[in-house]
Amino acid sequence: MQLKYFRPLLAAIFIIPSIRAMAADTDTHIQATFTADYDRIRPDPYRGIHLKNTLEVTLSGVNEVKETNTREAGNLSDNQKGLKILGQKSPDGGSSWTVAGPNRLERVVDQPQSTVTMTIEVTDKSCKFDVQFKLKPGFKEYMFRQIRNGKMGYFTEPKVGSTTCSIK
Repeated sequence: MQLKYFRPLLAAIFIIPSIRAMAADTDTHIQATFTADYDRIRPDPYRGIHLKNTLEVTLSGVNEVKETNTREAGNLSDNQKGLKILGQKSPDGGSSWTVAGPNRLERVVDQPQSTVTMTIEVTDKSCKFDVQFKLKPGFKEYMFRQIRNGKMGYFTEPKVGSTTCSIK
């Protein structure tokens, strides 16, 4: 059997029980935030974009991950919501949540020219959040959906400034 079939089982064994023990038989809510600075290369070059990205994650005991992702830059913001099953890609193929080890969840977002890996590590009643941006081979710029108009734009590598994580 392939490893991908064991991931939901691993979640049930390692992640969900330890987090659920803290939550006393309720869903577990995690808020993870990062800030990053980068420049828009095209269209309409713009320097000094400061992004605040907040990921609200709700874990249930049935391997479901509900997420709300809010991005803010200046006075602009956008928001996306989704429901994922641990170990499965979203229907559009853009992101997935997997168990990355004991007490670790990993969200991988597959962008056209890059990947973004977000890791949440839970220890007791606290958590740590890490974000990594990586270009795919052959690309020199990042392609993201712009907050200002929803269209694709090209950017320099986001430099993560800070991260926070809390369990509610």
